[in-house]
Amino acid sequence: PRSSLQEYTQGRGFGIPVYQYQAVSSSEKNAPDFKVTVKCGSLTSEGVGRTKKEAARQAARRALRLIRGQE
Repeated sequence: PRSSLQEYTQGRGFGIPVYQYQAVSSSEKNAPDFKVTVKCGSLTSEGVGRTKKEAARQAARRALRLIRGQE
């Protein structure tokens, strides 16, 4: 999803997506979740996951859906 988002946004003049990572508390004591925010032009999307990679994938998937008008 991250590569697809980058190809889609660059091809349509949105520029390169910018990812911001943040650790957030989770229900488990030593296992934080991660929150990732991706920005593409004026669009902002978020994802949450057990790993940074999982959260970034989720954010990219949501951003693609928003850009394509599916959400």
